[in-house]
Amino acid sequence: MKNALITITGIALLSAALPAEAQRMGPGSTTPPTLTLEMLDGKNAGPILWQEPGVVPPTDLPDNAVYIGPSSWGCDGNYSESGWEPGWSEMFTPDFTSDYIQRRTYFFNEFGYNTLSGGSTPYYFSLNAYDFNGIRKVTVRIAERDVVSNRGGVIDDGPTEFVEVSENAAVASLHPIFNYPKKYLAYWEKRLTFDVPPGGRFQTDRNVDLQFGITHFGAAAQIFVDVEDRFGNVTTDSVYLADDRLCN
Repeated sequence: MKNALITITGIALLSAALPAEAQRMGPGSTTPPTLTLEMLDGKNAGPILWQEPGVVPPTDLPDNAVYIGPSSWGCDGNYSESGWEPGWSEMFTPDFTSDYIQRRTYFFNEFGYNTLSGGSTPYYFSLNAYDFNGIRKVTVRIAERDVVSNRGGVIDDGPTEFVEVSENAAVASLHPIFNYPKKYLAYWEKRLTFDVPPGGRFQTDRNVDLQFGITHFGAAAQIFVDVEDRFGNVTTDSVYLADDRLCN
C-alpha cells in the first residue's frame, strides 16, 4: 500500500512538472508533428521548410493573405539563366521564371558545396521532426527523371540517389506514381523512408534528426517531406530548389 501511494504521488508530481503543451497533447492527440528542414550549403539562411502547429504557418492571418513560407525562400532580384548552361528551367519541369515558383524556391549556395564537399554534389540536408507523442515515420520524396522500365522491371532508376544517410535503418526506394482514375503511370518517385523504432516499452522517439545527401533533384527540383506521429497525424511540406547564381 505504501509503495502504491509513492507511485501515485510520483505520477502526480511528474504531471505537475510537465509543461502545459505536453499535458494537453495526451493520447489520441490530433495535433500534427513539427517539421524543420535545412540545407547545409554554408549559407546559414535558416530553415527551408518549417511547419510548427499554431506558429508556422500563422493561424491569425486575414482571409485575403497569402502565406509564402520561411524567410529563406524567394529571390531578392530577378531570375536569370545568363552566364551558365544548361539553365535550371532546361533541366527541370517547373517554370522558375514564375513569381509563384520563385516565392516558393530556396536559392541555395552552389559555391558552398565546392568548399564543403569538394564538388557540386551531393547536396546535404538536415531534417528534424518532433512530436510529444512520438514520431512514427519520416519520408523524403523527389519526382525522379529518366527512369527506364519495361515489363521485366526497371532498367535504369534515374540519377537521384540518397547518400550518407545518418540512420542505417532508413530505406531508399523507387515507386511508380499512377494518375487515377485513368491508372496510367504519371511519374516515378524516389523515396527515403525512416520507420522510427519505439524508444522503449512505454516511450517513443519524440525528436528525430535525419541527415542525408542527394545527388540529383530529379525531374522538378522539388523536395517533399512527410512526418507522421504515433497517432497517424501527418505534416507534409515541399520546397523548390535552384542555384542562387540564377538570382540577380
